[in-house]
Amino acid sequence: MRQLYLAATGQNRGKTTAALGLFDGFQRAALKTAFMKPVGQRTVIDHGQPADEDAVLMHETFDLVADYGAMSPVHIPRGFTKKYIAG
Repeated sequence: MRQLYLAATGQNRGKTTAALGLFDGFQRAALKTAFMKPVGQRTVIDHGQPADEDAVLMHETFDLVADYGAMSPVHIPRGFTKKYIAG
């Protein structure tokens, strides 16, 4: 099993766009594919479950059957890190 982890130096760098293209290419090549955003900061409720909006995008775009608990397991509210550091 090979895995690919996309990362960048900051937000809004194109990770989601790259993930969409790569995922589509992998599926077209008949490779076994899955998506996970381990920590999300933009949580929405979809089908009664919390998930990062990128997980929802991938789930709906590719008609994935994976549960949001596996695709988007950790949700951190925006500003959490700054508040934590500030005490």
